[in-house]
Amino acid sequence: MTSTRPLTLRFLNGDTVSLDRRAALTMMTAPIAMFMIVFSATIVRILSIFMLDVPVGWLATVGLGLGLGVVLWVFLLLLCLLLVRLGQTTRHGVNLPVPLIGLSGVLCHDIPLLWLYARIFDLDIWTPMAAAMIVLLAFAVHLGFELLFAAVMLPLLARADSPQMAPAGTPRPASDPKLMLAGETIAAKDITLVQADEHYVFVHHGDRKSHVRQSFGALVKALDDAAGMQVHKSYWVAFDHIQQVQSKRDGGLKLILKDKTAIPGARSRARAFREAFRSRTQRGGGRGAAVLEDAGKGGF
Repeated sequence: MTSTRPLTLRFLNGDTVSLDRRAALTMMTAPIAMFMIVFSATIVRILSIFMLDVPVGWLATVGLGLGLGVVLWVFLLLLCLLLVRLGQTTRHGVNLPVPLIGLSGVLCHDIPLLWLYARIFDLDIWTPMAAAMIVLLAFAVHLGFELLFAAVMLPLLARADSPQMAPAGTPRPASDPKLMLAGETIAAKDITLVQADEHYVFVHHGDRKSHVRQSFGALVKALDDAAGMQVHKSYWVAFDHIQQVQSKRDGGLKLILKDKTAIPGARSRARAFREAFRSRTQRGGGRGAAVLEDAGKGGF
């Protein structure tokens, strides 16, 4: 499924995220994101000051490093918004690897910084070797913090992009809820199965199976209860994706899906599932009646 958002970022660990202007601002201005960017940039600037033997004291070094770290964060924020704007003006949007954006930020920030060091402090540091050392140091630290950024920020961004649960008794909005999965915005109605397998969670939508970072419980809460339900500690299934229901001797269920996959239904959830499934299929007209007929043959 193609994302409709104008900017798609691809991280070093394989994760992707699609952003519009609001999502980009959310990602870049979140306190934890600001801390990671400014902290990493400050470390690099302090190290570069020591490496180049710039004649400033400890307090001045820390203050200068922190100030330059904030400048880099502002630069990356503006660059992100510029890329979103650029993606809005193109038909297919902008799709970029984050390491390339990081390298661009380092080059646009650190090369002028070397020139300023040389001019202000009258140092003979404007050499290819000095420039290479600073750029490589900054880029290496950037790659490390990029992995941390993806691990921390992408799940937070996905939760912020998912629909919030309304209090008990509050009517659900009429609009179709959408979820952000593996960098794509997907309508909840397109999800047929959610499967938890030990530490991994997989979402089936259309003819695809996506590995996602959200927890199984968070996904179940975000999905529409009227469209499906959790039938087992490891499975949520859409009612329309069920072809046949078979009762088991232990009181549990065996659900045969339209793609011929068989999944278990827990005994503790069997009664609630029967009631919800009957209600759903009775409202579904002809297709629902056919499902019930097949299900009845299976002992439902």
